[in-house]
Amino acid sequence: MLGIKRTISIQEKLLYFTISLVYAFWLAGLPSEIFRDRNNYEVYATDYDMLLELYISTYTIFAREPVFLYFNKWLSVFNDPITTIQIFVFFICFSLSFFILKTSRNFVIAVLFFLFMFFNAQAFAIQLVTLRQGIGLGFLLWYILYVKKYNYLNLVKFTAILGFIHTSFLIVAFLLFVDWFVLNKTKYKSFNFRLFFLATISIFINLLLFAITKLIGAKQDYSDFEFSSGGGAFILWFTVFVYILVFKPKTYELTKDKYMHALTISGLVIYLTSYFLTPIAGRIIGTYLPFVFYILMYRPKLQDIIFIITVIFVFIILFVNGGAEGFMTVSLGTLLREMF
Repeated sequence: MLGIKRTISIQEKLLYFTISLVYAFWLAGLPSEIFRDRNNYEVYATDYDMLLELYISTYTIFAREPVFLYFNKWLSVFNDPITTIQIFVFFICFSLSFFILKTSRNFVIAVLFFLFMFFNAQAFAIQLVTLRQGIGLGFLLWYILYVKKYNYLNLVKFTAILGFIHTSFLIVAFLLFVDWFVLNKTKYKSFNFRLFFLATISIFINLLLFAITKLIGAKQDYSDFEFSSGGGAFILWFTVFVYILVFKPKTYELTKDKYMHALTISGLVIYLTSYFLTPIAGRIIGTYLPFVFYILMYRPKLQDIIFIITVIFVFIILFVNGGAEGFMTVSLGTLLREMF
């Protein structure tokens, strides 16, 4: 059974810690130049003071992910932008690995969880490419693991704070707030109504973003996105969404399970409603993947194991057929040689 244990032995903690250290050092040690966008992170790590002064002088600091800039400032003690990037990757990968091990009741579930998070291209990118988003996810994983008391509004507030690391978490926070509002401020508390209301709000957000995108003249970038958006990924995640609705529970007892379910449903809803409208879908789905796996494998039956193995098989096919290379500057073969 997948679930967060209330207590684990010191021996288990040491084992989880050791495995997570190995996993994090392994991925953090990969050459920086083989991944896309690393040059931008080197700029952040080098010119953080200039960027902070610019954003403060133009009163845009709170919209410019200031906490991430301060992370770069604090890590400048190492006087090496590559080291700063490696520390970011280490934190992300260690956090994810520890979360996987802490929430997996047995070896098989843990292995499936690692495969799920490695061979999905967006989850792969969160660990090694989209580092601001990955750092935010790392903090969210620790929050969910160790928060003591269930308070949905506190989860909303925490994810909103993470928006100062990566702005995508403001969307995560807003959708959680919508769900909290329905649960606490309306008389319609059924799961079906929550789902309907969340989908309606998500569609409205995406239509608004669609109109703004067209209005500001980002036509070329958006056209490229429209052309590249096939329906394969939509079908895959729609299938996962339907499977969760049909075969997994709609209510949970433990605090952390409630959080995981809320994040899973809101994440899949925003992904599916934005897929053909805005670029949000591909950029944000990675944040939700640990929670999607958790819910899929909550009190797993044989059919759940078969389903998740099928999904991982699809991930692997996509990964080796261009999914991974979209986030790299080298071929998949070169990546594998560097890794092994």
